[in-house]
Amino acid sequence: PWSCKVLGASTPATTPAPVAPTPVPTPAPTPAPTPAPTPVPTPAPTTTPTACQDDAQYRDPDWQGSCSWWSQYRCTGYSFSAELLAACPAACGTCSETAPTPTPAPTPEPTPPPQQQCTAKTLDCRSTTCCSDPGYTCFQKDEWWAGCLQSCTAGINAAEPPAYQTPWSCKVLGASTPATTPAPVAPTPVPTPAPTPAPTPAPTPVPTPAPTTTPTACQDDAQYRDPDWQGSCSWWSQYRCTGYSFSAELLAACPAACGTCSETAPTPTPAPTPEPTPPPQQQCTAKTLDCRSTTCCSDPGYTCFQKDEWWAGCLQSCTAGINAAEPPAYQTPWSCKVL
Repeated sequence: PWSCKVLGASTPATTPAPVAPTPVPTPAPTPAPTPAPTPVPTPAPTTTPTACQDDAQYRDPDWQGSCSWWSQYRCTGYSFSAELLAACPAACGTCSETAPTPTPAPTPEPTPPPQQQCTAKTLDCRSTTCCSDPGYTCFQKDEWWAGCLQSCTAGINAAEPPAYQTPWSCKVLGASTPATTPAPVAPTPVPTPAPTPAPTPAPTPVPTPAPTTTPTACQDDAQYRDPDWQGSCSWWSQYRCTGYSFSAELLAACPAACGTCSETAPTPTPAPTPEPTPPPQQQCTAKTLDCRSTTCCSDPGYTCFQKDEWWAGCLQSCTAGINAAEPPAYQTPWSCKVL
């Protein structure tokens, strides 16, 4: 049926045209189903074997060499075993390049695979999974250790130190290293514990010898003061070798300063005793100041008397006890000890 909906405007007619009957659309013929094309089998690709195609998993029982490794001896005259020819046909002479028939000759010894990357029998072989010592295999103990052994029995190894007696799983890691000569069965190597360092003994102190000193011209007792001039031994040493006659007391108190040092003083010539110049007074204390630090007074006729541990003064005389002449704030007892 037609809906007769007008789409767009009509085209104006130039001449009247007879009304034609409404055409009936011819139904489209039903298409016949197309038969599925018959699949053509794809031919298998033709591959040309290369000189080194081999099974990566194969290792020969004598040298543990792979097919790729053995291919270096192809076409050299080396006689491959029947097992090696069966396992490695590509590497051993049946590739597209025909290997020449080996000439019967003494079998050359092939160079064994390099061993430098393997582990010595006293070390952990987890990282290399092979052993550098012939006849040894890398056996796993646990997740923290694997060792190179000739044989392994699962469980505790009583030959190990007690601290390392944990069970061995004896799982083989990698392949065994071929033995070149029979070797005796060695005890199971164990990781060597780090030696406990012995404590370093404290060095025996060597007594330091007392230094030998040569007495100088001014060695003296710093505490001594002669009763007349209050001069020290050092001060009196300036009169040594001048002819001044030292008193017996001064000679006894100041042997270094007065004539018994390494330099022998001359014997004083008997003569009128010259008056020595009194010791300089500039280092002493005036009578109005504290004389504890100098223990002497710069004013003639005055002596340094101690009052207590905080004060000493220059006085002509001293009476122990309270001095009423002092201001009341300072009237504390005087000990009157002569400094």
